Amino acid sequence: MPGEDGLSLIRRVRMLPFDRGGLVPAIALSAYAGAEDRRKALLAGFQRHVSKPVDPPHLLTAIAAMIRNGGGRDGERQD
Repeated sequence: MPGEDGLSLIRRVRMLPFDRGGLVPAIALSAYAGAEDRRKALLAGFQRHVSKPVDPPHLLTAIAAMIRNGGGRDGERQD
C-alpha cells in the first residue's frame, strides 16, 4: 500500500464510529511473523495475526472463529 502500512490503516479504521465500520473484524496477514510483530498487529487493532505464507485451512479456521465470536479475540492460537 503506497504511503501506508496495515498497522496505520487499522488504527485509522478503529478511530471510525461503529456505524462507519470502526469495529469491522480484521486479520493481519503478514510476512513479519515474530512475536513482537504479532503483538504490534494486535495492539494496532487487528483481532488476529496470520503469518505468510498463508496456510489456507488455517486462514479459514481463523475467519470462522472470528465469525463465531462476533469478530472479537477468542483466545485461540494466532500466528
